[in-house]
Amino acid sequence: MNKISKLINKSIITIALIAATYLSMAAASEKPYDAITVNFKEYTENPEFAGILKALDASQVTATLYADSLDATHYEIWMVECSGRENKRTKIGYKLIEPDSTKITFTAVPKDSINVSFSFMRISSGAPRMTASIATDNHILIGCDYGWEFNQNDTIPLVGYSDGIHKEFDFGNGQILEGLDICGLRFSKVNPLKWKEDYGLSDYLYFEAIPVKEMLF
Repeated sequence: MNKISKLINKSIITIALIAATYLSMAAASEKPYDAITVNFKEYTENPEFAGILKALDASQVTATLYADSLDATHYEIWMVECSGRENKRTKIGYKLIEPDSTKITFTAVPKDSINVSFSFMRISSGAPRMTASIATDNHILIGCDYGWEFNQNDTIPLVGYSDGIHKEFDFGNGQILEGLDICGLRFSKVNPLKWKEDYGLSDYLYFEAIPVKEMLF
């Protein structure tokens, strides 16, 4: 009986281990192995560089893309210019996907009343500086807090450059003023692709990343 009991106990332990392994694999399969999340920082931690940006009336946003594992080698970076007539897409270059997290820094410097020049830190195989015609009056480079999870088949919106949502602000006592709502746009969780449709915005631009397995020129 002791031998039979030991044999039964051993069988139960083996079955339990197999079941635990199967459940662990099943739980792991529920979360996409290639999940991508994006976090934004809208300032520089270097005080000297921050002072230079302020003096130039420039703005800077760092988008950090986090991914545990991707079946891709680079992010293909695109700039999308939206006007009242059409959307123009321009491929800027590629950013090597780094382990755990990949940082892409955007800096926008006003040049005159109708142009803003964008520079990109450490984006390879493309023009290091792009110039787009967009009104700089009140426009702000913003990181958009989507709170979404992307995968390598998605086009991932990064940052936008806009004057915000045109709306009326009620201050009470019948005092209503027209203004621009930047925070409402940043936290709206609306893809920049739909800013024109949802908020009637025009003359803005945004940037997006697409995971790719190889660079195409």
